[in-house]
Amino acid sequence: MDPYIDLLRFVLPELLVTHFDLANSATKDKVLHLYFEEKKDIPEEFSSGIVISHGFHKEIKD
Repeated sequence: MDPYIDLLRFVLPELLVTHFDLANSATKDKVLHLYFEEKKDIPEEFSSGIVISHGFHKEIKD
């Protein structure tokens, strides 16, 4: 899915594109659904401290 990453950078917030990988996409009823997975890398601005993962909320559907 990497060929689309440049296009996604124009549409999505930079934080999302930087810290998540596009895992899958699907079109249903003319709606594009994008599925992201968090990258395992710790952002540089947080690398000097202790980082604890608390997981995520349920997926958001609009």
